[in-house]
Amino acid sequence: MGLWERFRRCLPDRARQSDERLDEVLAAFRDPDANTLELGRRLIAAIRPTGRRDDGAAGRYERMLSQLEADAGLRAAFRNHIVHFIATRRLVTFFTDSGILPGTGFFLRVVAHPGRPPVAVRARRAAAERLHARRV
Repeated sequence: MGLWERFRRCLPDRARQSDERLDEVLAAFRDPDANTLELGRRLIAAIRPTGRRDDGAAGRYERMLSQLEADAGLRAAFRNHIVHFIATRRLVTFFTDSGILPGTGFFLRVVAHPGRPPVAVRARRAAAERLHARRV
């Protein structure tokens, strides 16, 4: 056995750790008083690839789906948390809090597209032109 193999045997088994981590996160969904945003963040962190060479994310996702299919109680608790999360937040807050979109505002969109005004500005201009045309 070479030096590299001995070194690798001393390292923790990441596949086993990620499976245990996923099991812990899914078990946390059973608590109805748990913070749903934190549960979602932990779930995404458990499934997300740990690096460029990590190809286990698809397997972890499949494992989560199979656990949800197999356990009706877990599936109901998971559904209740997700529905509660979506129902209690505005859509913009949902995307920014979960990390799907950055929390950018109107000003940054104007800076990102300086030659083209945002949709709200174009809609306001169109409405003003229509109202002005009707008055004349």
